[in-house]
Amino acid sequence: MIIGNGIDIIEIKRIEAALKRRPQLLFRVFTDAERVFFKSRQNSPRTIAGCFAAKEAAIKAVGSGFIKDVHLSWTKNGQPKLTFLGKEDIEFYVSISHSKDYAVASVIAWRGECEIS
Repeated sequence: MIIGNGIDIIEIKRIEAALKRRPQLLFRVFTDAERVFFKSRQNSPRTIAGCFAAKEAAIKAVGSGFIKDVHLSWTKNGQPKLTFLGKEDIEFYVSISHSKDYAVASVIAWRGECEIS
């Protein structure tokens, strides 16, 4: 059963400017593993913005929570995976995309058995 669907869009330049003003933001919002992933991508603002949007979309999908409780990881083929502290009974399906100026993410929160192919 679908619990919720969240979507978020952000200007990549906003994330870039925020990180220049407050570099500690990277540590307040993202986990160690997420920062390692960013480093492997040369700390690309578009990657960071996409992940920020995914965290925000996850919170919208379940209707509550804190951004630091949302954890992103990636499969071997680069597909994003999401877990949410305190919401381990929920599965999340994540899609992140970028354009020149924007990053967008969509998250579907699902409880129960699901066959998405």
